Amino acid sequence: PSLTQAAAARLAETTVANEDTWPLHLAARLGQLTTLRLGPDADWLWGPDAGPSPWYSALTIERA
Repeated sequence: PSLTQAAAARLAETTVANEDTWPLHLAARLGQLTTLRLGPDADWLWGPDAGPSPWYSALTIERA
């Protein structure tokens, strides 16, 4: 899908839960309630803890 189609699809959803993918980043940037599911070997940029994201106010981090 195009970026415009993807944005419209994300805005139509109530919440978004996913791994570290571009649709998740798009939803979080658009202000959709978003949950990021990270494994134990996730990128260090997300920090060591679960909870609010340092990058997006609408995103919450869950760690496995």
